[in-house]
Amino acid sequence: MRSRARFLSWATILALVCGCSSREHTNPFDPSNPLTGGEPSLISAAAGDGVVDLTWTIPGVDDIEAVRLRRSAAGDTGIVLPVDIDGAGAWRDTTVINDRDYSYVLEFDFAGESVSRRSDEAEATPGRLVIWVLDQSNNGPLRIAPDGRAVAHRPGRGRPSDMSLNPATGGLITVDFFNRRIERFDRTGRRGPFQEIPGSPLSVAIAEPSDSAWVGSANPSILYSWTPDLSVSTEADTGIGDPEDLAWDPARGALWMVDSKRGRLIHRRASGGTTSIDGFSLPVSVAIDPGTGDAFLADRGRRTLFRIDAGADTILWLRAGFGGLYQALADPVRGGVWVTDNLAGTITRLGGDGSIVRVIADWEAPTGLALDPRNGDLWMTDAGVGQLVRLTETGQVLQRLHGLSGPFAVALTIPAENLDPGRVAR
Repeated sequence: MRSRARFLSWATILALVCGCSSREHTNPFDPSNPLTGGEPSLISAAAGDGVVDLTWTIPGVDDIEAVRLRRSAAGDTGIVLPVDIDGAGAWRDTTVINDRDYSYVLEFDFAGESVSRRSDEAEATPGRLVIWVLDQSNNGPLRIAPDGRAVAHRPGRGRPSDMSLNPATGGLITVDFFNRRIERFDRTGRRGPFQEIPGSPLSVAIAEPSDSAWVGSANPSILYSWTPDLSVSTEADTGIGDPEDLAWDPARGALWMVDSKRGRLIHRRASGGTTSIDGFSLPVSVAIDPGTGDAFLADRGRRTLFRIDAGADTILWLRAGFGGLYQALADPVRGGVWVTDNLAGTITRLGGDGSIVRVIADWEAPTGLALDPRNGDLWMTDAGVGQLVRLTETGQVLQRLHGLSGPFAVALTIPAENLDPGRVAR
């Protein structure tokens, strides 16, 4: 009997030990917790211009006596802020300095423990950079935090097909092909005026510096000129096919329009004269060289990039052999042009003479591309993995923003200093 009782006693002890261990490992502060490693992700930070917005959730764990929010940064005295131990909380940190890295963490004091436990850190770098992304599976444009680490705001609705950014103000105009809408946003994400139109808008280009906008629409095929407040529109042209893309040349007051339906590129000069360059297959994107005014045209059907002379409206050179060209982006700093190829999974830089300077490969489906005005870094949307990626011009990945669904366009700028976000540039 004693032997049997002894056996049962050890079995009971083992069961109790295993049970306690299993329960303990479900505690988010347990270092053996496979999901958290003892530092649960309870706090998030979204940087802004001179601010960082913080949100957090306090877990329902027994014996929490006190919670503190702690900020740290290089050369910073730090901030310690008492936090309510129940539920969720939020705080806007307005004491930060732009372009400085900050870390935030929650510290927990538990009854009977002499050492505090910590959440995972949330990092943020406030700044003036304005970043916008279009994502097929999210409503409206996405305003990204200036450090690229978080989605700061989702201000719109519908499914925008194109956007144009005013580099002086950071304001945005989007067009929505499916819902037949044109809509404005200021640099903070505040929604402005909108209009519904009879056709299906495909493309938009802000006519700097006036902040008026060109809009290309299909069904019916019309090129509109809209006033900055979207209150008045003028039909500038009709019967233009499918205006797949628009590019404005502010130095010369010229508009370039891609007609994917008829396979042509239309050049509208400031004088009012119009030239049609024909013979393309499926042109999808056009970018303007700021120095010469020449156009770089991506033809997805012919898998070829063309350079068009702005003076003679003739082809200067072509570069074939791509897979599925998606966007062309002129490089005003290094010269030449960048193109994304979402079928080949590459980003390619070409010189002004058409020579291939660099190929950055092994992406899933690179789509949108923009240049960082601070340092020339590339910002790229990869629709295949739902990411916004920042990388150097040599291809070194600096950071990734995960969790997007189908990003296909990105635009960024640093607005003029001391410009009210709601002001329209004239």
